[in-house]
Amino acid sequence: MADNQIDQYACMARLNEHCQQNHLQLEYRDIFTAASSHDQFTVAVVVDKVQYESATGKTKKEARALAAVLAWNTIQEQKKGELDSYKQHKDFTSSNSINYVSCLNEYASKNKLQVEYKSESKTGPPHNLVFSYACLIDNEEFGVGSGNKVKAAKNEAAKLAYEKLTRSSTIGAEECTNSSSDSFDVTFRNSQGQCSMDRGASGTATDLDLEPEKTSDEFTQHADAIQLNESSSSQSSVSSPSQSMKSKRKESPLAARFANQCTRTSKFTKNERFLKEFDDIEEIGSGGFGNVFKAKNILDRRLCAIKRILSGKTDDGTREVKALAKLDHLHIVRYYNCWNGKDIFQFPGTSQSSSEKYKCLFIQMEFCEKGNLSDWLNQNKGVSCKDVAIILFQQIVEGVDYIHSMNLIHRDLKPLNIFFHDENHIKIGDFGLVTLGDTDGQRTASKGTIHYMAPEQGGRWYDEKVDIFPLGLILFEMLTPFPTLHEKDKEWPKIKERKLPEAFTKKFTKETSLIMQLLSKEPTQRPSAAGILKILKDQPHTRHTY
Repeated sequence: MADNQIDQYACMARLNEHCQQNHLQLEYRDIFTAASSHDQFTVAVVVDKVQYESATGKTKKEARALAAVLAWNTIQEQKKGELDSYKQHKDFTSSNSINYVSCLNEYASKNKLQVEYKSESKTGPPHNLVFSYACLIDNEEFGVGSGNKVKAAKNEAAKLAYEKLTRSSTIGAEECTNSSSDSFDVTFRNSQGQCSMDRGASGTATDLDLEPEKTSDEFTQHADAIQLNESSSSQSSVSSPSQSMKSKRKESPLAARFANQCTRTSKFTKNERFLKEFDDIEEIGSGGFGNVFKAKNILDRRLCAIKRILSGKTDDGTREVKALAKLDHLHIVRYYNCWNGKDIFQFPGTSQSSSEKYKCLFIQMEFCEKGNLSDWLNQNKGVSCKDVAIILFQQIVEGVDYIHSMNLIHRDLKPLNIFFHDENHIKIGDFGLVTLGDTDGQRTASKGTIHYMAPEQGGRWYDEKVDIFPLGLILFEMLTPFPTLHEKDKEWPKIKERKLPEAFTKKFTKETSLIMQLLSKEPTQRPSAAGILKILKDQPHTRHTY
């Protein structure tokens, strides 16, 4: 028994040393459950907002030691897995280290083609930069490659271009007369052009907070300004005189590229790039904004959400892209990519898509497989899940606090726009109505969903506190999900007026106090998102950091 205790406390010491060496925040979080008693303590280790398996002991000290053992063992297993993965990757890259740049140069020389490489982006922290380069053949983009070195990125781009030109999915070393012994650390990426926005770029008031009275031409100009790439179909449909001369001079290499067009079809889209880069396309949502699809990337087989917006009279699409591109947070849906293109479109109120193609903006985002908060409320109808609700609610508030810290206002917070990455991990999405927070100009009136809209949102003068009001409604709903839609419709107007049911106020006294503040008619009387987090952490529940 004594040896076991020594091992437990040794794990605590190792865990502490690990966190200090790697500049990680270590926390021992007290967990309170319905089964908790005065002679039992439950504790979970949290390292940089990642919570590990909890442990129970007769004393708090024993519970912490046991939790440290569980966390340390998990961390060691993860390290072993990462090491094995690294070794496999190193073996793979060593055995496949073909110098595709040389292969492509040799091919281009034989066929009188011009090869160029254009820098697309440089992202990531200084110690782990990721470079992206596009390979251009006679001024036409044939592939974009990424890697931890410029050489690796160019080699990957050359590989994609070479495979297209030779109609080959794999290229053996015997096809290239000049292979390299270098090992490239390549990060694979889709072969078409990417949106050239940096995730860290911030928008300006004129870029982001435009009102929707815009013409189609203005929208197109605005899209060009943020350098959204046209779809491959629009790229291939127009050629300059010089390109035509080159095509006549040597048609066979480029003809191979066009003869090998994607043959996949879908009832949901006719966009060439969408069909070329994704399969298993399913519609999962639609509305006045456009359509949302679930699709699987052809190369990495990752499920993604693709939002298709009609490029019409508003700049909501470009505004959403700009907002998503600058956001990087644990509780915000991740943005991947975007492109402009033409596609069939299903208009609201119709069951069939048009045969005519319209200009559309496509936004590729993280797909959250566990549904949204509305689904969670339906699954918990009439059931009070206080501990879980508070933990999930805090994650929502953390996301809102981050949005506000980036000088943005969401304007459409509601259960349908709050997603589950997994069963205990919340992410905020749908930034179609996002706007800048710090501006003296008038805003668009009545932007949002009426059921969750703050009173002042019906006018043109408001600030980020319009995102606080719906948080009060969401918290109420999470604590006591309505058993029926009829019941919700009946009680909802009263709740928005801060007339909460007596049974609720007696059962949730502390939460009632917070909800009353959040639902204040006067925006200045509502706490900020940071203020809500402080209130939650000061309450004697568990510390609700994810």
